[in-house]
Order: sequence, then C-alpha cells, then structure tokens
Amino acid sequence: MEHRRCAVKKSGLVGRMRLKMQEENCTGELTANHCIIHQESLCGKVLKMEHVMSTVTQTVNFIRAKGLNPRQFQSFMREIDSKFGDLPYHTEVRWLSRGKVLKSVFELGEEICQFLDSKGKDSTLLRDEKWKCELAFLADITSYLSVLNLQLQGWDRMITDMYDAVKAFQVKLRLWETQMHQCNLSHFPFCQVMLNQVSATVFPNAHFADKLSALRTEFARRFGAFEAQKHNFELLLLLQLPSTWKRHLYRFRWS
Repeated sequence: MEHRRCAVKKSGLVGRMRLKMQEENCTGELTANHCIIHQESLCGKVLKMEHVMSTVTQTVNFIRAKGLNPRQFQSFMREIDSKFGDLPYHTEVRWLSRGKVLKSVFELGEEICQFLDSKGKDSTLLRDEKWKCELAFLADITSYLSVLNLQLQGWDRMITDMYDAVKAFQVKLRLWETQMHQCNLSHFPFCQVMLNQVSATVFPNAHFADKLSALRTEFARRFGAFEAQKHNFELLLLLQLPSTWKRHLYRFRWS
C-alpha cells in the first residue's frame, strides 16, 4: 500500500521504484495501490443515512452544551470526549469513529429522551419506531465497517492482508443481505432488539437488505482493481510460504 504523498509519478517511493526498474531493465509493470482506507470509508456513504447521523449529532451536541453529566451519561460522555476531546461533535468528524457513540445512543435511548424532555427539548423523533430501527441498523453496520477499517491499518499490513479482509467483508455482505431479506438478524444485534419491540410488519428488513446490496455493489466498484490483481496476490502469498508447503501445494495443484 502506498501513502498518498508517495504516490507521485516522478517523486516519492513509487517514482524511485520505477526509476530503479528502468535502470535494471525490468519489463514488468509496477502497480501502486493507495487510499485503500479512504475508499473503504467512502463506501459507507452509499448507505444514505445522513438524516440519522444528523439527529444523533444534534442530540450529542445538546447534551455536551449543557455541561452536565448525569450519572447514566458519564461513560457515554467519556466515550465522546475520548474520541473528540474539545472538538464539536459535528458531521465533519470521521463517521467511522462514531460506532461506539451510535451504540451508546441506542442503548441509552430512553434515558436520553427523558433528559431532553426535562430540558424542554423535543424528543419525538428519537421515540419514533422507524427512526429507531434505522439507528439500530446504522449502529450495527457501522460497527462492522469500523472493524474492517482497523484491519486495513498498520505498517505491518501487506496488500494481501488487505485484499483478504476486503474480500471476506464482501462475502459477509452477501450473506447478511440474504439473511436480512429473511428477517434473520443473528448478525445485527441492535436490529434484533428493535424487531423484538416492534411488529415484523413495521421493521423495514427489505429496506435494509437493499442498503446492504448497495453497499456490496459499492465495494465491488471501488475495489475492482483489487480483484483484477487477484492472481498477483496469490503468487505473492505463495512466495511467502515455507518451501515444504510450496512443494505440497505444487503437487496438489498438478495431481
């Protein structure tokens, strides 16, 4: 993986490697992969759930602005402060960092509504069943996207590790989409909580299945270059295996 500042054609690591290849008369093509984490982050935008995130943002800002920390909100506020410090909790902050905050807002929903009511703030939307279902879905899927985001980070992460992580997530998305159509929420715990609270006719599982389908399509589009390099990644993995494993794989392949 190449850092953005290094992905300049005539300077940086990529440029130096290409120059070295020319000096050594290497005829192969050097492929540079960069902004992988950024691409993964952008995939989440296709969910089009800004209206949910906006309400969460406004609610959190209101609680913080009061300068009060009711006992039930103490761990909640610590989580927010640990992520954002003294910064306003606004939409420009990376949304993938909000997974735990979304979880807390969902779990403390009733307490937050009571707090807003006590301050004369309208809590009608936060009590709305449809909105709560959307919050549950966003909290669930964001937690998975956050895990994937972490799997793509670190200096010790090889391109093959990233490829495996993205491909595994795409397989999961296909499974989750099928299960969501069937209203099987075993992988969506917050959605399961909402299904237990509302009737099956109210819970919009088909709507969420469509969102998972859109997310899967967006991953395939943004990481299409990954798939095109699949055989190169397999070769790289083979070169890393111990020699005894290579012999066994070679015999297995041609037997």
